[in-house]
Order: sequence, then C-alpha cells, then structure tokens
Amino acid sequence: MTPRKPWIAALFSILALGGGHLYVGRAARFFVAVSVLLSVWTILYFAGYLPTFAGFVVGQASLLLFFLFVPIDPALIARKTQSPLDAGT
Repeated sequence: MTPRKPWIAALFSILALGGGHLYVGRAARFFVAVSVLLSVWTILYFAGYLPTFAGFVVGQASLLLFFLFVPIDPALIARKTQSPLDAGT
C-alpha cells in the first residue's frame, strides 16, 4: 500500500466526513463510528433521556468524541502505514 500523509487524511476528514477514512482505505471504521453515534442518540431518544440534562450531556459528549475521532483516527492510521521500502527491513 502506498504510504499516506497524515495531514492530508486529517484535512479530508475535516472537509468531508469520512473522507480521511476513504483516503487511508478504512471506510468501514468510519461507518462503525457513525453507527455507534446514531445508536447512542437513538437509545437516548427512545428511552426518554434526550430532553433531560443527563441525556443532553451524554449526547453532546458523543458528538464531541465523534468529531474528534473523525480527523484524528485516519491521521494516526496514515502515520502507521509503512513505506514499501520499510516493509522489507
């Protein structure tokens, strides 16, 4: 696999959600993160906790974690990608 630049992966993620994961070839990780976020919000909504203060805090924390994960994760993956020259040593 061609080495990917971490700053490009982060930039793609900031410009378009999931763009960085597509760039590093790990789109499934992005879809898992979206599924977890939607599951948390669905559970909060149907359990009746979303209009409460605790539900608000949990919902906002899940959004914060998601929007931190989206640019940081593909940049870390790109950083760990080995160069074809380094793979043989």
